[in-house]
Amino acid sequence: MTEPIDAGTVVADPALLALEGVPYDQRPAKLEIRGLVKVFGSGASRVEALDGIDLDVPTGGFVSLVGVSGCGKSTLLNIVAGLTDA
Repeated sequence: MTEPIDAGTVVADPALLALEGVPYDQRPAKLEIRGLVKVFGSGASRVEALDGIDLDVPTGGFVSLVGVSGCGKSTLLNIVAGLTDA
């Protein structure tokens, strides 16, 4: 069982330390998505929530998803988390 980390303790990931100084666009992708499509419904009620999404998040990278309501932000996160099938 893992012990809780004291709020004052900082634990550095050795993989991140090895990449220190390497530009984010040159780091290996921790998350890579290519051509992601998600469709809800069919026929007249068909909605393409995601249409050909490509995304690379490098090790140690930070991403913000911003968009209007209904644009697919939560759908994308749910697929990445494994809560929804693509």
